[in-house]
Amino acid sequence: MSSLVLPDPDLQPIDWKTINKALTDWITDSVPAVEERVRWENQDISQPRRIDFPYITMLRTSVVDDGGIAETRTRTLDADGDIVTDTNGLIPFRNEELSYEPVLINLAVSAHVNSKSGVNDPSCDAIALLSRAQRSLDLTSVCLKLGDSGLSPVDDGSIVDTSVVINGKWQSKATLDVVFRTASVLSSGTTPLSFIDDIQLVPVGFPIDPVVD
Repeated sequence: MSSLVLPDPDLQPIDWKTINKALTDWITDSVPAVEERVRWENQDISQPRRIDFPYITMLRTSVVDDGGIAETRTRTLDADGDIVTDTNGLIPFRNEELSYEPVLINLAVSAHVNSKSGVNDPSCDAIALLSRAQRSLDLTSVCLKLGDSGLSPVDDGSIVDTSVVINGKWQSKATLDVVFRTASVLSSGTTPLSFIDDIQLVPVGFPIDPVVD
């Protein structure tokens, strides 16, 4: 990512709710044929009925550090928790230390198409649907939307045909493996700031006695 977007403190270290929604929107927008039929695997959600084909499922297969030692950053907050900068005029109240680590998310996206929804048509089978999702990652508009959630595509991988036979009939299935980068940001807590009211300077050899507030 080109810049660090700090998550809400309650959502550290990774804002999965925002990321999951962004990935679901990416599939829904890039593969109109599935409409709203996008499901996350390994969740207590019913599999779409046969009449709901085609549909797409997603699964985070791994989340790994991008390498190197985590970077430590510090930001200054005011009494209300707003970030203090040189230009916003807020009064410093405490410092917060943050541990920043780029991480890679490996995402498996699977398309499911049955005989009634195009299993025998190469223009709308599972591979064709995932090709639309894969190629959409080359579009600036798609990358910008993903970037708003703290995601950036790293590798759009390859599409593998994983078709299966169910009740004696072929069901077109294919899987696309995509790698995204995001940031893990964890706060180690805040430290209150203390200030000195004034300092008295005692110069040597000059008949002045300045006080600095």
